[in-house]
Amino acid sequence: MKIGLMKGKGFTALSLSLGLAALIAAAGASPALAYTEFQKGSSLYKAGRYQEACDAFIDAVCLKPRSYPAHYQLANTYLKLNQL
Repeated sequence: MKIGLMKGKGFTALSLSLGLAALIAAAGASPALAYTEFQKGSSLYKAGRYQEACDAFIDAVCLKPRSYPAHYQLANTYLKLNQL
């Protein structure tokens, strides 16, 4: 009976390990994805599509919170939307 309990704990430990590995991999991809979202927001901003640009800049800020350019462009976008 103890073996059955150990299998459950081993499965849980494996699941946690795989989940942690996925989080670490995602964290490593964040800067690249943040840059992509920033570029997308910049293009949308230049096209006058401010609400969509705002969404892209928010995504960039969420992925890379210390990104000064993303925060700056998000503020500019809020100004264009009269939301600041």
